[in-house]
Amino acid sequence: MLIAAKDTTGLAFADAWNASLFAQVHINEKVRMSSFDTASHSFADMSSRNWLYEHVAGCLAQQSSLD
Repeated sequence: MLIAAKDTTGLAFADAWNASLFAQVHINEKVRMSSFDTASHSFADMSSRNWLYEHVAGCLAQQSSLD
């Protein structure tokens, strides 16, 4: 999960993620959350977009190596 750390939705999700509701998910090593210091929910500015693309590409490459 890729989160905009200063976005209201991102902040709400991060709070929920740290609650007991997601405790079972935290055990799974394949499920990770990374955040970027932006308020842009859609990662619209250049640095946010670059961070998003880099992380999506990294996740896809990792999945490809697992096949």
